Amino acid sequence: MRVHSAPVGIFTIAAALVAMAIIGTPARAGQQNGQAAPAKRAGQQGPPTEAEMAGKTAGQFYKNIKVLNDVPADKLHDGMEYITASLGVRCEFCHVEDNFPADQKRPKATARKMMTMLFAIDKDNFNGRTEVSCFTCHQGHEKPMGAALPAEAAESAPEMLMPRAKPMQPPAGTKIPTLNEILANYAEALGGQKALDAVTSRVLDVQRSGEEQNRPPVSQEISEGAPNKLLIVTHFGQRTFRTGYNGSEVWQGSPRGSRALYGLQALLPPREAQLNPVASLGQYKQMRLMAMAQIGDQQAWVVSGLAPDGTGERFFFDTKTGLLVRRMIVYRTIFGPLLFQADYSDYRKQDGVAIPYKTEWWAGGRGFTDTVTSVKTNAPVNSAEFEPPAKGAESAPSGTR
Repeated sequence: MRVHSAPVGIFTIAAALVAMAIIGTPARAGQQNGQAAPAKRAGQQGPPTEAEMAGKTAGQFYKNIKVLNDVPADKLHDGMEYITASLGVRCEFCHVEDNFPADQKRPKATARKMMTMLFAIDKDNFNGRTEVSCFTCHQGHEKPMGAALPAEAAESAPEMLMPRAKPMQPPAGTKIPTLNEILANYAEALGGQKALDAVTSRVLDVQRSGEEQNRPPVSQEISEGAPNKLLIVTHFGQRTFRTGYNGSEVWQGSPRGSRALYGLQALLPPREAQLNPVASLGQYKQMRLMAMAQIGDQQAWVVSGLAPDGTGERFFFDTKTGLLVRRMIVYRTIFGPLLFQADYSDYRKQDGVAIPYKTEWWAGGRGFTDTVTSVKTNAPVNSAEFEPPAKGAESAPSGTR
């Protein structure tokens, strides 16, 4: 399923690596908050790894934690992504750039008070369930929304997290399909099971645009291999980043080295790595037909399910063509759910299999568009390319396949 990702923009890998919430730099295990952060080990690059944080709380691992002490250390970054999305801001709104532990900015103190308030509301009224969150009041704005928007304004406001689908009742006389019929129609619309099974690799060139104003499109080279393997090579001027998935581990490489990704950082690559999207859906649990929805001038059947990693998702299948036109991923954080939405269009058949040449992504009130410029089916792909570079080795400098 085409769900392109790259280390650019909000909610992408680079942003996730930088987002650090009401936190600072890693502290030694047992080190008291407020002390200086430890010097990096020789050869250590980038933010901490999941292994380094394993079994530690945020209060144990980071310095200057005052509210989120008992939160698992490896859940903190994802929670910060939720805050930036809910307020429509970036890390520097609360944090001092290059000195995240500092308490110089008033919004950081306010954020701590708001966290304490939210936890108390959920504890006292919802048995500790996360029901009230930052987005409940802020809805993508720095300041809480003091009044409800009229329906018309709410639908057209650019600050909304993403374009909405409108629930609708099926027209009179509509035959409600079964889940199996929806999936079978999807397989047939893509080209049929035989054509899908014949694809063992795919290489795509992609242009990403619309992420930042006045920024030229970003080029990507994407290689997919069976079973469940992916390599994305992204070029930023003279710099090259590589994001890979070998079927079990998601990793990122740059000229400065490579590291394993986890949590929100590792959400998308496994979903992209399925050459056969119908087979991918077969791995989901608790799938059911929920409703019919209106998306622009299209009507779609809405199917929900749980991914193998336990993340909830919704799939929107066009009632006429059978094709997947929208996908929504609901990723749970310590503060609430983050929503990722992809709209698929411009399906074209390549060697008998239809793929979307255009994917519009929405996350955190921002959007960007991925456009496929070339496709090679069953092209030779070196399986070693999907493996993370050896520890201490630099990532390959270019998109060799």
